[in-house]
Amino acid sequence: MGLIIMIGVVSLVVGGGVAIWMRVTKRNPFKQQEATGKALTEKERVDARRLGYRYAEEAPFFFIKDNGVWTGVRLNSSTDEFDTPSEQEGTVVAGTAMRQELLDYFTNKHPKREARVPCHELVRNRPVDTSEWLESYHHSHWDPSGLLNMLIDGKVEPHIAEAAPERAHYLLVRIGDQKGPVNVDAVSAAINADDALCDELFTRHELVKFRKLAMEVLDRLAPYSRSPMTRSDLSWLIRKPLSGSFPVDTERDYSRTRFVRNSWFDMLTDFTGRNLKQQAAVEIFDPAPSLTDTPDSCFTSTLTISTAESQVPFEYWQAWGRMLANLPNPPEISWRYALISEAVFTKQILKATASIADEVRDRTKDGSEEALTDTSFGHKAAEAEEVRDSMKLRPRAGMVGQLRISISAPSLEQLAVSEQSVRDVMKGFCVLERRKNIQATLLEEQLPGDFDASTIGKLVASTDAGGMDVGTRWTDLDVLAMARMDASPTVGDDIEVSKLGDRLGWHGHVIGYAAENGSIVHFDPFVQMARNAGAGIAIVGASGSGKSTLALSLFFWVSESGAQVVVLDPKNDFEKFCHYIAFGPQVLHDHFRDEANRGVLGTDQSQFQPINQAFWDETRIVSLTFGASGSMDPWLLTGDFDAGEQLARRQIEHLFADLHPSSPERNQLDLAFAELRRHHDSQLVSGVNPPLPRLADLATHVARKVEEYQQMLATDTSRGGDLVAITEALDRVKVLQNRLDSAAKSDYSRLLFGTHDIGADASALRGFAHRRTIITMIGFKMPKDSSQITTNTGARNASAAMFTVLWQVERLFSAIGETMSPNQRKKGLRPRILFVDEAYMITAMPAGAEMLNVALRQGRSLNFGVVVISQQADDIGKIEEATAKDDADQNQFPTMFVFKQRSLAEAKSALRILRSDMRLSDSDEANLAQQLQLPTGMCAMKDMDGRVSTVAVDPLFKELFGAAQTNASQRTRYQSQPISSDPMQWTLQTEIRDTTRRDLVRDRIDDAADSLMSFDYPEVEPVA
Repeated sequence: MGLIIMIGVVSLVVGGGVAIWMRVTKRNPFKQQEATGKALTEKERVDARRLGYRYAEEAPFFFIKDNGVWTGVRLNSSTDEFDTPSEQEGTVVAGTAMRQELLDYFTNKHPKREARVPCHELVRNRPVDTSEWLESYHHSHWDPSGLLNMLIDGKVEPHIAEAAPERAHYLLVRIGDQKGPVNVDAVSAAINADDALCDELFTRHELVKFRKLAMEVLDRLAPYSRSPMTRSDLSWLIRKPLSGSFPVDTERDYSRTRFVRNSWFDMLTDFTGRNLKQQAAVEIFDPAPSLTDTPDSCFTSTLTISTAESQVPFEYWQAWGRMLANLPNPPEISWRYALISEAVFTKQILKATASIADEVRDRTKDGSEEALTDTSFGHKAAEAEEVRDSMKLRPRAGMVGQLRISISAPSLEQLAVSEQSVRDVMKGFCVLERRKNIQATLLEEQLPGDFDASTIGKLVASTDAGGMDVGTRWTDLDVLAMARMDASPTVGDDIEVSKLGDRLGWHGHVIGYAAENGSIVHFDPFVQMARNAGAGIAIVGASGSGKSTLALSLFFWVSESGAQVVVLDPKNDFEKFCHYIAFGPQVLHDHFRDEANRGVLGTDQSQFQPINQAFWDETRIVSLTFGASGSMDPWLLTGDFDAGEQLARRQIEHLFADLHPSSPERNQLDLAFAELRRHHDSQLVSGVNPPLPRLADLATHVARKVEEYQQMLATDTSRGGDLVAITEALDRVKVLQNRLDSAAKSDYSRLLFGTHDIGADASALRGFAHRRTIITMIGFKMPKDSSQITTNTGARNASAAMFTVLWQVERLFSAIGETMSPNQRKKGLRPRILFVDEAYMITAMPAGAEMLNVALRQGRSLNFGVVVISQQADDIGKIEEATAKDDADQNQFPTMFVFKQRSLAEAKSALRILRSDMRLSDSDEANLAQQLQLPTGMCAMKDMDGRVSTVAVDPLFKELFGAAQTNASQRTRYQSQPISSDPMQWTLQTEIRDTTRRDLVRDRIDDAADSLMSFDYPEVEPVA
């Protein structure tokens, strides 16, 4: 399959070997001979030439087209919704700095510091490449469930394929010429003899030189780019302009080798089109025509600059690149230019202005009235003088460029509508022209790499900028950045490519869409750690703002992907979420809650059986209020005497926090522990393998001590003063006995006192072996502060139970043993993550605050994430302040989601955690805080790259949306709907995707077509 371009009838073969031909056939209209009535024969003029894409490789990326060697990057987009005016100006300055740094690199390599750097910037509307995402997404999972795989492959992938295209911004840089000797690959020549194609063999020395140059350029562009280009990007950039408004073919084989040669390019695409000279457009025929009623062709046209304002006041929000991106049918941009060093640019400007100054002198000498009253020339002369004086005073670098704006539409009428929209945006900056005759050439000019067009009239390829010498403009470097072609809010996961070509990160779960342009937002909590950022994720918002929908959606996708998830769930939202996914509408039954509290759901003792059995089997719910007595016994949890004793002593410290460590009562407890160990060791010595003790055994030993003292008092009455001491000791031990007995029966602390008749299932927390373990704390009363623990028995009991939970979380967190991933088939640390809802309840305890501190600081190295959910942004601020004392260089919450705030004061607090790196004036703070008064379901997301943008959160499935309902009345409504055990029967929500998708509205198109049925295309003067 050759890359064949048919234009009016024009055959352009792009893509393979040394023989890549453009064949142009010019035909006269058919006429009848008056005498014979026979048709005249068709006249043909064939222009055949080579267009070779010859070679490409990655790590570092570069490619060869004709004799030009190019490298390229995909540039970062910028999000500016929450930027101050000064930061917005800084964005423009940074764009100029990038291009200046690139120019400086080439300038410093030249002995006279004279450099011209050919570049090509492309802005394309890139649809979602679901195949590429799907491959990396599945590979990132540790142990994906069947439920996840079926939902993603059968539902989510085709769903997001219809999402809004992303505004992709590329910078290609020409780094040299291919001049060395080239040999023909004899095997390739034989295989491809019928196609007259062959692969070329370049010298190793020349390729090494190109790799070095590419690496150096890519290093300098790295701070400004998302990643170097790939062969995937290159093939797509070739296909995209040739596809018009048709979908771009994404079928590819990019992984065969590190490099590709001529024959690989030959397989990229087929293109057939017709040059409509009078309509100034190219008709593109569908490369994959279907049997449906869809149009079999579309139309594309390229607009060039006719005239431009010499000085245009810059207004950030009115920058034309940003305004074009926000059109209903955003056009695409191709801008070939050359960066010109200061020395060369100064010479060029002084030379040009000198010629105008000479003409001024000649006109003055002429003295004619027309010469003296020509205001247009006078204005031009004044500007020339101003530019000349400025360059003498402050010499600077510049550029010469050719801006192209391309539009595509299914019909000529719709093309006219798009053209008018573009003209309306650009009228304050320049006058655009839709040139006839050369539209096919302008289309070819947009292909990446060298452009070498045949002469069309007096038009030739510009040696300065690299494209057709149409609309060529000389200016300073700021004009590139001021256009704001980078303005496209894209947040979420991204991939970082190291200097060695290693890819860090992936595009994770689909959580929603950028509100401004509808681009997909991916987020997986483990991506930021894979890219060497911190472990924390913060979700902040008022009740009913939508934060629970996001948190519960993340919880679902992360746990189903194979991560071990633990949730501290004070409001039992996560428990109810799992109940609905597993049991469906049964959750509304009158007795369902009772059986959930007894922990018998899904067992033989329950009338309720799960609909999604596999999901329920991988779910463990532990209630601190209704859990089984003894289920958190220290020896039951650890399965080891020494570890169990250590945990038991810590639990006793919490239960007896009102006693001084050296008090007689605490000493008596130490004696009881010693007795437990003596008894255990004696059985080991005798050859018996004894069962591990239980915390209830500690009370038994204390009870024996009571009996011992009582026996002493009963049998010996002659000791006098000793009887007083024995009586006092007996009283103290009785107090201990009573407190232990009471703790074994009291709320919360009863969970710690196991007995030997507890079944194996009671070890609910051991190891957190399930995909998800939810510690629900509904009705659990946390101590308000540490002082309450010393004065209130209930507070001490709650503290001991919560400490045990935190101990188990910390044990999971600190596990460093590598295991085999069932999906990735390699050893590593299994991803683990902790969700903390209502964070203030945990941070109120010193043990809880310390656990979060350690997890946030060390989580990245241990592949352990922390999601903190809170209504108050101040809670996040306090956690950050605590961790900053130990690790000031690490941002512990690289990703934050801020939902609707209830008041301006709370919005300001939320803004401070979003903008922790920047001091704000009072006015800026007030203005930006107002933007956090968001609708329900919308949030401001700050990703690990510091980008902030408004996101519409999408749980994707109605089943997940219903399960995530926290409003009681809404929950009843949505959870009365059945849920299927077959993932393919789950129902996708399309509303959020469709309302954020930026596309031409259908009725608007129809109205335009009706009003322009008799559209009269204006004539344009032929090119001289």
